[in-house]
Amino acid sequence: MSSIKESDWKLFKEIKKKALERFYSQALDEFAAIIQDQSSTARDRYMSLYENVKETDRRLITIFDAHSRSKAREQLWMIREAGLVEEYDLEGLSEELREATKPWL
Repeated sequence: MSSIKESDWKLFKEIKKKALERFYSQALDEFAAIIQDQSSTARDRYMSLYENVKETDRRLITIFDAHSRSKAREQLWMIREAGLVEEYDLEGLSEELREATKPWL
């Protein structure tokens, strides 16, 4: 996979930072919902939380682990696919990069 332009790289780093914050916020909301679910036993909530944390960690690693210009295109696609970025966040990126990372392609 080819490296992205320097101008896209600078913007991508900010997009990734925002996306990571959104990822953590969503994860914490999911964890809180599990913890507060009084229709389940404490054990069931704990086990559900444990499994959810493991799955969240797997997604975190898959989406965010690499940080290089050569991986940025793939990473941006995954960020967009996961719904962690708004279209307005992509303003300023080259049309080429935006088109290449559309999740529906």
